[in-house]
Amino acid sequence: MTEFRTSTEIGSNLRRLLYAARTSPQRWPGGRLTQERLAGRIGCTPTWYRKIENGGTDTAATATVCDICQVLGIDPATLRVLGYNDLAAVLAEREEMGTQV
Repeated sequence: MTEFRTSTEIGSNLRRLLYAARTSPQRWPGGRLTQERLAGRIGCTPTWYRKIENGGTDTAATATVCDICQVLGIDPATLRVLGYNDLAAVLAEREEMGTQV
């Protein structure tokens, strides 16, 4: 298993990516996935997810951020481009193992 930090720093570029993926009309029937529905799919409260996406927290558990990326269909290559190499490695490992949220 990949060694990784237990928490991930969430910068503005990652926040923008999460928002863009969540609100993309090409990804979601009806135009977008709400913060409430996404939170329910990853097992956190809507308030916590809003903090992640809107800047109310600077870090989140790496597993939670991976869960979000999996639900939103964000791939490891995109995370690497943004400089999130540790997160990309964990997400890639999950994909290799077939682990889904």
